[in-house]
Amino acid sequence: MLRALLPFLIVALAVPAPSAAAAKGGPTFTVKALGTPPGASYFVFGSRPGASIDGAIRVANTGDRPGTVRLYGVDAVTGETTGAVYRSRADPRHDVGAWLSMRVHHLRLGPGQRRIVRFRVRVPTAVRPGQHLGGIVAENATLKKTTDRKRGRSSFRIDIRNLSILAVEVNLPGPRIETLALASVKPGHAEGFQTLLIGMRNEGDELLKGSGSVLIRGENGEVLKRATFNVDTFVPRTSIAYPFAVPGQALPAGRYQATVAVRYGHHHAVRLTRWFDISDEQIEQVFGSDSHAPAPAGGPGPAGSTGILPLILAALALLLLGFLVAWALLRRRGGQTPPPSPFFYVVAIHQPDGRGHEDIKFLQWQNPRTLESGQSTPAAIVGWINSGGDLRVRRAGMGDARVGVVDGDPQYVRSYTEGIWTDDLLGLPRY
Repeated sequence: MLRALLPFLIVALAVPAPSAAAAKGGPTFTVKALGTPPGASYFVFGSRPGASIDGAIRVANTGDRPGTVRLYGVDAVTGETTGAVYRSRADPRHDVGAWLSMRVHHLRLGPGQRRIVRFRVRVPTAVRPGQHLGGIVAENATLKKTTDRKRGRSSFRIDIRNLSILAVEVNLPGPRIETLALASVKPGHAEGFQTLLIGMRNEGDELLKGSGSVLIRGENGEVLKRATFNVDTFVPRTSIAYPFAVPGQALPAGRYQATVAVRYGHHHAVRLTRWFDISDEQIEQVFGSDSHAPAPAGGPGPAGSTGILPLILAALALLLLGFLVAWALLRRRGGQTPPPSPFFYVVAIHQPDGRGHEDIKFLQWQNPRTLESGQSTPAAIVGWINSGGDLRVRRAGMGDARVGVVDGDPQYVRSYTEGIWTDDLLGLPRY
């Protein structure tokens, strides 16, 4: 009911998203792999222990000002929601990042200038077989500084580092071992939405992809939740606690059983069943002390009633309808300022293919006041935001990021703060 009413109950309070001009300004560096097969966007080298590999990249400044770019190698690990991510310049290097050596470490380029830079990969003599993943980073030495922001009596400023990363995969001969292990299931502690943390580890030597499912039962064996999730690139010898976003109404305090199953690699499968407990303290930690514990999904209400959830939804619908009537009356009286619309948080994204914002297929949202949740396509979200909808992403200790519309073909959504596009959406849990 709530989802159907949303497009009609949002008043015209458009929030300006960052413009293209705000996203640019200053030097902007890109990096391209040279000598790769047609259609390949990164390096894949077949090699052997003790060998050396030579390669080249092209670095270009596509910005409107001169600047300096740093070039260096890093190791890859598995991101929190799967998918390969790359370590920072200050992190230790033990794999491909340690094998990479750049001929040039700093470049000064003017607007439109480009330069070819050569590098070498030296594979150690004592190294495990299988696939190894790292990357070449082109880091803009010019920090993008936001304006000072105040929180209480203190103030802070966020400095944004702009990086372009080119993957380097090195494949070494030896046994092909594909082993994904499931270790644990326990409640998560992300603020504002309920998650289960699924302990996963790639114990083999191959990069793995796959798909998973989660089935949650109550103590009486009744199926309460059923959902799937995507397993993107999982780097060998790395482990994560995957934050599975509990779909629909949140689980109240109680004891539950979760069964997690994952299919991966070349026709492999793994399964894990674990009991877990959700306490009142965990509900308060996730939703705040002023939030009521969620009612059991689909459960009966007090004796003689049909459940409290329909009453809550009906009351919410009447309240929002009252806002709509008041807005219409205000418009008739001269276009006075309409009442503020409720805002919603994006709590998870569905991105089965690709890695960019334009590859997001669904966004799961939640009303922080009622804990009502649902999912929508990017096209529906675009129309809703263009009609004045307020959508946000929570950032721990940093305030909310807003979600705006990017003028692509088709249009898609992306988070922003202080007029600068950010990647907060891509850091959310996947489902």
